[in-house]
Amino acid sequence: NAKESTTSPAIISSSASVSHEELLQKISALAHGLQTLGLCKGDVIAVQLPNTPEFIYSYLAIASIGAIMQPLHMPYRESELEYLLNDSRAAAVICLSEFKKFSPALTVLDVCTNTGIDSTVISIGNNIDGTVNFNDLLLESNDIKPELVQTDDLFVLLYTSGTTSSPKGVPHRYNNFLTNARLCGNDYGFSSSARLLSLAPMTHLYGLFTLNMTLSLTASTILLPVFSPDAFVGTVKEQKPSAIFAAPSHFATCFQQDLLTKDDFEYVRFVCLS
Repeated sequence: NAKESTTSPAIISSSASVSHEELLQKISALAHGLQTLGLCKGDVIAVQLPNTPEFIYSYLAIASIGAIMQPLHMPYRESELEYLLNDSRAAAVICLSEFKKFSPALTVLDVCTNTGIDSTVISIGNNIDGTVNFNDLLLESNDIKPELVQTDDLFVLLYTSGTTSSPKGVPHRYNNFLTNARLCGNDYGFSSSARLLSLAPMTHLYGLFTLNMTLSLTASTILLPVFSPDAFVGTVKEQKPSAIFAAPSHFATCFQQDLLTKDDFEYVRFVCLS
């Protein structure tokens, strides 16, 4: 589908617009870069990123080589990361060099050293000793042939919240993970011209569902890396989404602060609060 929509935007953010053709090029380059690191089908690759283009590149490149993505939520720090990475035995971790005065990359390096996990750390941002820079992997320009996968192959490794006990890994397979999103896009009446904004982190099932649905439609994903009321309102006014996926608390905060008016929703045709 993407090859038939090469000029429409696949990703829209405050800093850039990425066409479907450019997205395919990024995926191919990153997938080849991951393969040069020795990563292959069946490997678990953890990703701790906000809703950015790099998350989408990583998600699709990991799938292209038949590997399994393990999403890690941005608030996780050393104790959570140690448990989750030790449990999954991730072969690699893609994360930021710095985020809100915290270095995920340095933290993951420390976790790997302390636990003996043999993970390649891929950092986005400033170069950090002991890590591979994400942008260097994107320089790889060789086209790859996507790894052939079966519908019942493992695709994503999500973990339970750990509210009542330690988080447990829940593997998801291609057939049950993607079919729901593809069917819902049609049921909601969306087309390739849709512009979807999800406030849910893509490390959550809700955020991934919205991304998968948008990709299946070759529609446009509008990115808001981190939610704040002002950033959300600004994105709605500037990017004019046709559909918004959020939690009730996202909207409640904005209404309490009188930040939203009906005029802001001139282009919005669909809102899902879940």
